[in-house]
Amino acid sequence: MSNKNHTLISFLKRFPVPKQLSSLRSKLILAFFVPIFFLILMGVSSYKTVTTGIEDKFRETAIQVVGQTAEYIDFGLETVDNTSQVYVSDKNIAKYFTYSFIDASPEMFQLMSTIQNEFEVKSKVDDFVQNIYIIPEKGTSISSKSSFTANGETYKKILGSDTGKLLNENKANYIWSGSDSSIDETLAASNSDYALRLIRKFQNYQAILVIDVKADTIRQIIEKTELSKSGIMAFVTKDGKEITSNNHNDFLFSNQTFYKNAFESDDIKGTEMVSLNGQSYMFLYSKVGQTGAMICTLIPKTAIASQAHHIQNMTILNVIVACIIAISIAIFISTGIDKTIKRIISGLRLAAEGDLTVEFSTNRNDEFRTLTEEIQHTFSNMKELIKQVNLLSTEVAE
Repeated sequence: MSNKNHTLISFLKRFPVPKQLSSLRSKLILAFFVPIFFLILMGVSSYKTVTTGIEDKFRETAIQVVGQTAEYIDFGLETVDNTSQVYVSDKNIAKYFTYSFIDASPEMFQLMSTIQNEFEVKSKVDDFVQNIYIIPEKGTSISSKSSFTANGETYKKILGSDTGKLLNENKANYIWSGSDSSIDETLAASNSDYALRLIRKFQNYQAILVIDVKADTIRQIIEKTELSKSGIMAFVTKDGKEITSNNHNDFLFSNQTFYKNAFESDDIKGTEMVSLNGQSYMFLYSKVGQTGAMICTLIPKTAIASQAHHIQNMTILNVIVACIIAISIAIFISTGIDKTIKRIISGLRLAAEGDLTVEFSTNRNDEFRTLTEEIQHTFSNMKELIKQVNLLSTEVAE
């Protein structure tokens, strides 16, 4: 015998199989658990496959939703841009600048009233427009806000701000700004009222046009999407101002590395799986036209895979039911076999002690019935043989 076999035998002798596990009942239960094990493997494999498929389909659908949301907001911002171009070339506004150099001119007051009324109507009928301002270097400023007042320093303050410096450097003579506290103070505007601000310079006059985009409109567009209900969606400007859905004011996309990578990317839209606070999320983004703003979304992976939970629950339920049925069947079969074997063993012990009158019987209709009948037949033949030997021995004795 080789050393390996000797070692194996020594090991088995040292750690013998427990009697409970070597019983027929234990073996039957273990045998029934083999297909259950494969059922579990099949359920796990199906769950992973379905989860992957759902995740891919969700990513495809979600990026379309984010892209469409960005396109819709961009369409609204384009109307604001078109409105600014109309105002810059408006004849009444041009006349107003001409008459503004004439103090207390009746024509100036008439034009100012006409322009202001037009601004007020525009801010009421256009969902994207919050407030409109025309601020000349000299003369009286005009705004859709009747309470707005400005002096000769307003124009200089705006152009002297950080945003104003960017405007002077821009060859297109207009910029989109998320927020500027110095301009807010100058215009007596609240940062929470507007989402984005368009500032445009007049080409023929020393004046600037400011149009604030209504924050509530942007927020309503975001919150109407299904993605905002399962995750976080936000409108983020290039200078870091955020309009967030579902009042997630405690979360800032602009502080995250994945946002910065998306902002610097040349791709208009994209997706990425990211880790945040120990949880996995799907990050989706889409850039809003030429404004520098983006629509950003974070969806928890658990919410994406929730559709596959039905398969997981059904697999667990099937495994539990299968285990109960397997154990019940194994116990039922092993109990019947155990009773039959014990009855046979008991009869054989009596026979071994010399009681050949023992009877072997069973109610089973399987192989154990044949075994019982054969044992009974064997003992019947033995009794007949013993009788014949007794008769023969009596004859010999006589």
